[in-house]
Amino acid sequence: MHLPYADEKIEGVRVERYGEPSSLPSLLFVHGGTQGSWAWEHVARDLAGRGWHSSCLNWFGHHGSDALAPAEARERSIMDVTREIRVVADRLPDDPVLIAHSMGGLAALAYASKYPVKALVLLTPVVPGKHAGAEIPLPVDPATMWLIPAEALRQVFWDAVGDDEAQRYASLVVPESPRAVIEATRWTVDLDVSSITAPAYLLGAERDSVVPHEFVESLAEEMGAEYDLLPEQGHGVILNPIREDVAARISRWLDKTVR
Repeated sequence: MHLPYADEKIEGVRVERYGEPSSLPSLLFVHGGTQGSWAWEHVARDLAGRGWHSSCLNWFGHHGSDALAPAEARERSIMDVTREIRVVADRLPDDPVLIAHSMGGLAALAYASKYPVKALVLLTPVVPGKHAGAEIPLPVDPATMWLIPAEALRQVFWDAVGDDEAQRYASLVVPESPRAVIEATRWTVDLDVSSITAPAYLLGAERDSVVPHEFVESLAEEMGAEYDLLPEQGHGVILNPIREDVAARISRWLDKTVR
């Protein structure tokens, strides 16, 4: 199926769009740390093919969005990504359905706690501190931009894809703010989600070594959100072959909730 595609920049934020606006709510995709809009190329295209206009943003300093000064890049919090979300959401014809992965999930929560959204879909999201447990003992130097070790990259994000696909994804990752990495591994963000009234759907992954599924389920319970567990899956649910099932689950939930 041929889908309309657009690649544009809005106030320094690069956005890739699939499909065309319609009477259905707009979908706005928020990627996780070290990644970019490319991480949504399968899920967003799938949902656009089902009639949902899909916009995939890039954080500042990621995959075509404006670069940040080195000091600002090092100090940037996950919560600061609400700025990019706001820039793109303001150009949509309606309040968006936010669909977010990993660190992007926490940014989406922060946005939804301040601004109206039609709905939230969070895939293996980094959670506020009250829903977390033990810290992840990941070495992080606050004075240096962080990159996931090469030997762990495939295992964490795309352990079930072929070599060519894995090499392509690896070539696209970028250094991340050490502050954001600390927030996502030491669970240092305290966020009150009680103001979020939009319907929400959360997905956890049984073998997730980054955000244990119990943390995601705890967040879903507090939010009164629908929750599903993906059996035998790790953190990379939007790039591994499970992505087709993930898109189908999201589509079914959207159909019954906001269509």
